Amino acid sequence: DVQDSDAAAVAWAVEQGIVQGTGDGCFLPASPVGRQEFAVMLYRLAGEPAVQDEGWTAYEDAAKAASWAHDALVWSTKTGVMQGKAGNLFAPLAQVTAAEAMLMLQRCDWLPDAQQLLQDLQTLTEVPRPIGSEGEAEAADYLYKRFSEMGYQVSTQVYTNDSGAS
Repeated sequence: DVQDSDAAAVAWAVEQGIVQGTGDGCFLPASPVGRQEFAVMLYRLAGEPAVQDEGWTAYEDAAKAASWAHDALVWSTKTGVMQGKAGNLFAPLAQVTAAEAMLMLQRCDWLPDAQQLLQDLQTLTEVPRPIGSEGEAEAADYLYKRFSEMGYQVSTQVYTNDSGAS
């Protein structure tokens, strides 16, 4: 059901693992996208991080969501990418509007890069970094650079521990 004009976009989305089709060999590229489908696409794009279910079932219409969308819906609400509607509803079956989609994409863009966070953690925990050591100075330089790259205005301050080391 994919037209030639849509083929490249659908092929890219399949290659990226964002879409898998409807399960019957179709993709329905001309059909409206529901909130739960959009949540799944964003969740897959984020690498399908592990989620904890707390709070999702608080929406009165949570049971209307498809089981295959559950983790994506939990992730999207926990991260703030998607929000519920008035009356404690989530409306998982409702069509996602262009405005909602743009806002959700913007919110995804604001999420931290999990791979970069892992790299940062590995870099900062490779060696012990006692106060006053070269390792501490390297870690401070690394953090200064990383936060500056993210657009933050960075400053440092002196810390002195209980033993008087600064």
